[in-house]
Amino acid sequence: MEVVDFRKLEGFTVDKPGFAGVVCREVFTPDNGAPTYSMRVFEVQPGGNTALHRHDYEHEVFVLEGEGDLVGEAAAVPLMTGRAVLVEPDRLHQMNSPAA
Repeated sequence: MEVVDFRKLEGFTVDKPGFAGVVCREVFTPDNGAPTYSMRVFEVQPGGNTALHRHDYEHEVFVLEGEGDLVGEAAAVPLMTGRAVLVEPDRLHQMNSPAA
C-alpha cells in the first residue's frame, strides 16, 4: 500500500502536439506499482488546453480547482471545481482553461 501527496510530486510540462500550458504529475502508473490504472494530476494553466484527441481506453477526470470546458463531438460542457467526467473509449475530447 502506498500513500502519496500529489502536491509534493515533481510536475513536467506536457510537450506533445496540441497541448499548451499543461503540467502533469504522475501519482500512480504501471511504472510505480499500478499495473491496470493510472492516476495523474493535470494542471491546465490559464489559456491552456489539452490536444483534441481520442484513445482506446476510458478515463475519469475530477476537477480539483478552477474552471474551463470540455470540448467533444457535441457542444462544449462547462467544467468547474467538484465536477467529475467520464470520457469513454474512442471519444473525441479536449480540456480548455479560459485565459486569465
